[in-house]
Amino acid sequence: MGDICSKKQKPRSISNLSENKFSFSPSLPILESSTISLPDGITLVWLDEYADDSSSENAKHTRSYLRQLNVTFIQPFTDSNSFFKFLESISNDKNIQSSKIYLIASGRLSIQVLPKLTSYPIVDSVFIYCLDKFKYIPLIKEYEPLIIDICIEIDELYKSIDKQLNELNQSTLALSFFAQEQNTTRNLTKDFASFLWFQLFQLVISELKCTDNEMNIMLKYCSTKLKNDTKFKEMLSQIESFRKTYTSNRAIFWYTKESFVYRLLNAALRTEDFEALYIFRFFLADLCQQLKIEHKKLRIKQSHSPILKVYRGGHISNQELDNLKTTVGSLISLNGFISTSTDQTVAMNFIQKQKTTQNGAEKVLFIIEVDTLSEHIICADVTEMSAMQSENEVLFNMGTVFYLSEIIYDNNKQIWHVHLKATEDGIKAANDYIQLTRQELLVTDKSIIFGQLFLHVGNYIIAQKYFFDLHQHLKKHGESSPGVLYHLGLTYGYQGDFDKAEDCLKEVYQHHICARSDDLDFARTKNALGWIYYQSGELGKAMVSYKEAAVFAATKLESKHLINGQTYSLMGDCYLEQHMFDEATNCYQRALDIERLQLPSDHPRIGLTLNDLGDVFRKSKEMKRALEYYEQAELIFRQKLPSHHPYTAYCWSCIGFICLYNGKIEEAQEYHRKALKIYQRILPFDHANIKISEKNSYCTSFERINDTYYKICARI
Repeated sequence: MGDICSKKQKPRSISNLSENKFSFSPSLPILESSTISLPDGITLVWLDEYADDSSSENAKHTRSYLRQLNVTFIQPFTDSNSFFKFLESISNDKNIQSSKIYLIASGRLSIQVLPKLTSYPIVDSVFIYCLDKFKYIPLIKEYEPLIIDICIEIDELYKSIDKQLNELNQSTLALSFFAQEQNTTRNLTKDFASFLWFQLFQLVISELKCTDNEMNIMLKYCSTKLKNDTKFKEMLSQIESFRKTYTSNRAIFWYTKESFVYRLLNAALRTEDFEALYIFRFFLADLCQQLKIEHKKLRIKQSHSPILKVYRGGHISNQELDNLKTTVGSLISLNGFISTSTDQTVAMNFIQKQKTTQNGAEKVLFIIEVDTLSEHIICADVTEMSAMQSENEVLFNMGTVFYLSEIIYDNNKQIWHVHLKATEDGIKAANDYIQLTRQELLVTDKSIIFGQLFLHVGNYIIAQKYFFDLHQHLKKHGESSPGVLYHLGLTYGYQGDFDKAEDCLKEVYQHHICARSDDLDFARTKNALGWIYYQSGELGKAMVSYKEAAVFAATKLESKHLINGQTYSLMGDCYLEQHMFDEATNCYQRALDIERLQLPSDHPRIGLTLNDLGDVFRKSKEMKRALEYYEQAELIFRQKLPSHHPYTAYCWSCIGFICLYNGKIEEAQEYHRKALKIYQRILPFDHANIKISEKNSYCTSFERINDTYYKICARI
């Protein structure tokens, strides 16, 4: 995809990741609104004329406090106009269903913005931070329930926001929707990819050998996150108590206790913070295992009456309710551990005590039926082990899947009744995904398949962290895995660190030589090395490596094996780079023929090859044919991949080139801006594709476009 820069870059890799949002640093990025799309979770907006004043000690003090809150991003504004421009820029974004804004506004600016906020339901809660509390108290009644609090001290403000966040964690459920389709094993849209992640995560952590070091890493992370908490001494005492007294059979107790574990873990589950969840892996493994043990006891207890009915109260957004209504008769998954009660009154009381804000006004009672005799629907009566023994609690394992049978509105109580039935279809879908991945790549190790899911959905930084940690973990136990090292090399390559990628892949290749591995391993590794050479501008070495891969594959594998499709695609890249259009077309077409024979018709790899063919015709100035291929590719990517995926970003860049060639300047710039948002979201800040896309988003002449994107793909 695109010409290749001859100069190597050094973007962030695992060795210098300390500044990114997945690090242990409590600092959160403060981003420019013109360059980001709103992330999932809570964005904290601080609206104050001194919010950006670097010379103000009060402003610095406030920022240091706000950074410790469990939010996704912090966004400062110094005037109402820029704030509303920001709201306008995100109001048409279709991917903000799971996003909310908490607004901190000065007294003067709150008077300016409050009358207009009803037009922006994404602003969920408002906190007025001022010098004269009594002056603004009348606003609470006028704008009820939007205004949560009026504060004059930073400690008071922090405590109020933190309380609201904790209530949100307890009452909000992270829902994933997916249809019961035959080809869902490759439907990696955001919801289904999220569901798969939780299913595979359980399988992987149950097989990891955890040590005391994993506990220490988790506790260090927790103490850092809570450093500026107003109850830090209390939290620190809990952390030390956990360190001294925790045993694996106390996991349920610590999860149900209102402690640092429940608070931080639930926030990570709700926002799908995969990095934080991986840090919690040792505790999650214990919790899942203890639930399985207690589930066996529940099966015996309920053997004469296996169908159990439980209840869960909560709040969901209007958008989530609409999604529920349109998916009646389908499956939904709830990301976290679902706490329910056999007592409906407990669930109803939980609903009533929660404060309703502008964007969370829908009260919901989930009525859940579960067949306790099922071996794969893991739930347990945790009343005796729970820190809250009065709630008759039944706890479901994370990622449990439910069939949504009906939704009924109770006019008397003004509550929606959502009827669910727990099902085994979740584990079936995960197993289907594992089997298809094994069929495509001949990989059997679940821990590698789990990491590949990060690659497939475009989370390259997290994938790199995962494979790096896994590689170090194996080394500590005196084990080695060329498969893990191979994928670690790929993650370096995807982020432009080709020296480290080459080192990893050469080590893998030497391992295969010494172990006399099969021809598929040789071919795959040779293709990966060739791809690194190609990305580094060494086309001759790349082609030699690809031809060696083809020879390896030809000795024992069928001509229509997917590895040959991979080799043809990579050869096509080399030919296209040299403007040998006929040869490139021939290679891509041969790859496409194999992929269509071996894969579903809407598989992302087919979309990728269609995009490659579009590149051939675009660079040979056959723009109409190029656009046809790009549109076919885009359709597959939009249907089968997460909304922020590099395949989609590059495809949009290509369509932008076509638009500019046809004189549609504004349309071209819009495509490049959309691509830029994706690159900024998934790549290191200094990646070349971000800089290229930034320039293209302002380009007004086709002759001045920058077509030197690094090719980012997971087909090797």
